[in-house]
Amino acid sequence: MDQSISEKKICLNCEKPIDDKDSYCGQCGQKTTPAKVPIIHFIQDFLGDYFSYDSKIFKSIIPLFVNPGHLTLEYIKGKRVKFIPPFRVFIIISVAFFLLFSSLNNQKSSFIEFETTTNSGLNDSLPNKNENYAHTENKKVVHSNEPGNKAVVKLDFGNDFNIGFNIDSTRNLISKVGFDTYIDSIRPNDSKYEKFIVKQLIKIFIDDHSKFTEVVVNFSSKLIFLMLPFFALLLKFIYIRKGKYFYEHFIFSLHFHTFIFSYLIINLLFVHYVFDFSFSISILLLLVYLFMAMKKVYGESYKKTISSFIMLSLSYLLLFIPLFFLLLLFTSLVFY
Repeated sequence: MDQSISEKKICLNCEKPIDDKDSYCGQCGQKTTPAKVPIIHFIQDFLGDYFSYDSKIFKSIIPLFVNPGHLTLEYIKGKRVKFIPPFRVFIIISVAFFLLFSSLNNQKSSFIEFETTTNSGLNDSLPNKNENYAHTENKKVVHSNEPGNKAVVKLDFGNDFNIGFNIDSTRNLISKVGFDTYIDSIRPNDSKYEKFIVKQLIKIFIDDHSKFTEVVVNFSSKLIFLMLPFFALLLKFIYIRKGKYFYEHFIFSLHFHTFIFSYLIINLLFVHYVFDFSFSISILLLLVYLFMAMKKVYGESYKKTISSFIMLSLSYLLLFIPLFFLLLLFTSLVFY
């Protein structure tokens, strides 16, 4: 009796009985391996898990580039075990993009490339080559334009609303007299609203640009997450006669936006330095990809796909572009 109990197999994790023929515990699912195993066992487990997950990554990413729409169809058909879930892939790729973008931005001297030489037109407009005096309520503010300060910004919005300033000297000057005094000296006739806009614009240029970029990236990531369901909703309305569930359109949306981020990552790492793709070419590639994916997933004729593609693209742009510019405007106004 005692001998039969001692010989019975017990799960080392949940301590439930296991049949000798079972390789896994029926209660908790743990593999029935001995408590003491050689080091090669750990290596085999690591390599097995690594290459298994690594294989899923390749199977979930590569088809995005070589076969638009394939992953969406496979997932909708229920073939999901060999792929990483679409939302998880989207999270991984989008986080990787924003981290890479922030990292590359922090390595640069500034977020915006300025002129490398002092603008002669701006200097010539000053009474003196070295300094310009402006008076505000008995306060004299000196605008230095020494040859050593080379980063000059010129912003021209038309309608006599333009700004020109030297970044280094302006930064030093503001630290001495204060932002409000400086703005009053250079824009004495502007309204409070106009002075606020000028103040925010100058602040973006003279402050740490990585901070501003961080704010933009933060809001942009939230905007992209908001656009995911909106994109799927547009597809739902366009293909309402197809009788597809919303989640099917949402899977399409996830895969398409995952491709966008994957393309942007490649562009940041390689394409910009090798091919220097223009913005228009990038947009064209994304539009061609979207058309091919729609054709494959929804199976319509080329004529109907073109019609659906135009409706989706225009609706998406009409929704995204205003939101993006509102995002930039809001970020600029709240930036401090």
